[in-house]
Amino acid sequence: MLVGKPMALNEDEARKMADVADKHGRNLMVGQSRRFLPSDQKAKRLIEDGRIGRPINYARQTCFWVERLSTDWRRDVDACGGLYLPLFGSHDVDAMLWLLDTAPITVDARIRAGSDLSDGDVEGWIGLTFEDEAVGAIAFSLRSKETIQGSLIVGAEGTMRVERNRLSVDGEPVSFDHSKGALERQMEEFVSAIVDSRAPSVPGTDGVRTMCVLDLARASSEQQKSLMF
Repeated sequence: MLVGKPMALNEDEARKMADVADKHGRNLMVGQSRRFLPSDQKAKRLIEDGRIGRPINYARQTCFWVERLSTDWRRDVDACGGLYLPLFGSHDVDAMLWLLDTAPITVDARIRAGSDLSDGDVEGWIGLTFEDEAVGAIAFSLRSKETIQGSLIVGAEGTMRVERNRLSVDGEPVSFDHSKGALERQMEEFVSAIVDSRAPSVPGTDGVRTMCVLDLARASSEQQKSLMF
């Protein structure tokens, strides 16, 4: 089964979906298409090969102007779970955890509403801490007239910059295969998992992990304190 991100409205719903799939012997895949961007897949391989050493700092910026919503129901926070967090934050958080290949220790966040489009989250930041004293941060704005979407991953032996269509290490461009887009690669993985009777590379448990971080980000902002994962 392939479900779109963010998978559910909260961690509890996501966990129930994963449990039901497991109970009935079904593989559940979450549509986290960012993982299938050619640049991100190349970045993943380089990190695994030790190109920048142990990652110690992951800084993500997602800033652009949202002029309109694709459907009216996205204006209803209760129906869609927010604005940035479910639509874009689910990608940003999942990509960070996937590229670093770990789960956080703590989650801290400050999230603000304030858009004519929706009562959902449009401004803020999410901070994560990891083992080995690594840190990660996501700064976001859906009201920015300047578009910035990219990640800087600082390692013990080098620095990597990852954008949708560009990748560099220590300022030097890195080439990668552009022949297939993210959605095509994602569907190929889904079909391959079915044909090979194996678990997909984006299992439901990863979706649960991402939803847990998003829930904790909301709670952290409301409580004005860092929370344990």
